[in-house]
Formats: sequence, structure tokens, C-alpha cells
Amino acid sequence: AVPVGVAWAAAAVLLALVMVQSFVEPGGKGNDFEIAGAQDDPAKMPFALVKFKLDAKMSDISAFLGSNGLK
Repeated sequence: AVPVGVAWAAAAVLLALVMVQSFVEPGGKGNDFEIAGAQDDPAKMPFALVKFKLDAKMSDISAFLGSNGLK
């Protein structure tokens, strides 16, 4: 059996750990994503939503993107 003092100390450490994690951002950093580009304002950046057929081959998609100057 675990002594009562040790059990209370372990419970206090666990509670302190939960409290610290509730105030610290996950991962210790800001956003979980980053938009590539030179501009800082995402609202000014160009966006396009492209949807391909379900049976589209990766080679066809790559050729389409390459022919339109996209990466």
C-alpha cells in the first residue's frame, strides 16, 4: 500500500500539471498551420478551390498543374 502522504503528494502534482497545461498553448507555439507566401495578410493572397474527378490520375493532376504554372 502507498502511504497517505505520498498519495496526497502525487495527487497535488497531478493537479498542478493539469493546471499548468490548461494555461499553456498546445505545443508551446502559436498557430498549428502556416500559409506559404510573401504577403502577411491572408485576405490579400489569391486562393483557388480545385476539385478533381474521383477517377483522376495523379499524373493527370500533375500535368494540369504544371501546364498552368502551378506547383
